Amino acid sequence: MKQIKTIFTTGFAVLSLATFASNCPRLSGNFTIGASETSDFTTINQAVEALTCGGVAGPVIFGIENGNYKEKVNFSQVSGASALNTITFESKSGTNTDVVISYAATDATVVLNGTSYVSFENLTIDHSKGAYGNCMRIDGKSSNIRFH
Repeated sequence: MKQIKTIFTTGFAVLSLATFASNCPRLSGNFTIGASETSDFTTINQAVEALTCGGVAGPVIFGIENGNYKEKVNFSQVSGASALNTITFESKSGTNTDVVISYAATDATVVLNGTSYVSFENLTIDHSKGAYGNCMRIDGKSSNIRFH
């Protein structure tokens, strides 16, 4: 009887954790990153956290408003990303100097670890103020990464 109780308790705990873990919606469509009142995310990291938590259910485009985003961006594998369900980060203005992602400490400004089907279009990724490091670091089984 004790074993059955332990199995039941363990199964219930796993089921409960799975329920809490799925509170993030799968993303699909167009979203805005920036400081305006109409933006969906204020930082690039907030958008990445939403991607990592919920994954994607269709193509996702993040239009980034003009500005300098001083943050280190860490991507991991995004559930649902594929050749059809791509993820794009792009400058809303279409001008690469209008959106700058920069990070001044060591390591890299943007890190992709096991991330696939992501595009960066018409924006600048800068690491020029760092003592050492890279603009981009791509690790793990990352594939189908596009820079335009």
